Amino acid sequence: MPHTRFMRRSSLAIAAVALTGALMACAPSSGSTPLPQQTAPVQSLEDACQIASSEVDRVVTETEAELRASTDQALTDLRNGTVPSFSLPSVSVDGTLETIEDQITNPRVLERVTAVRDQLAALGEMPTPDTLLGVTTYVTDLVRQISVIVDSGNALRELCGITVTAP
Repeated sequence: MPHTRFMRRSSLAIAAVALTGALMACAPSSGSTPLPQQTAPVQSLEDACQIASSEVDRVVTETEAELRASTDQALTDLRNGTVPSFSLPSVSVDGTLETIEDQITNPRVLERVTAVRDQLAALGEMPTPDTLLGVTTYVTDLVRQISVIVDSGNALRELCGITVTAP
């Protein structure tokens, strides 16, 4: 009998050591790679468009209307022989679009909202002409930039299934 007890205890000890070894092999070591962080689920296209559409549409439409009016006035001034004063849009673009960008996690919608913001920012960086000779180039560049802004807005509208309306 004593031999049986010894065998049983030895078997239990060996099993415990084996189990401990197996568990240690499964446990993360100090040099192991960390588990990936959980990321928020990708926002649906519909949800992202809901956030972006009304504000971006409003900003683009207002900016386009103001720029067209400014360009038309500048061309009228030129035809009348006066030096045009170019007024850029008064729309508060950066704050509005940055607020929208903070709420959007859908990469497709975010890419288009960022494109609209970047194009509007590029418009604000356009230097106005110092002389009458620079007016033609400025107006040409301004019209080109308006077209790029409208195209960026239309790309977002198209992605979100928004019907483009005339201002």
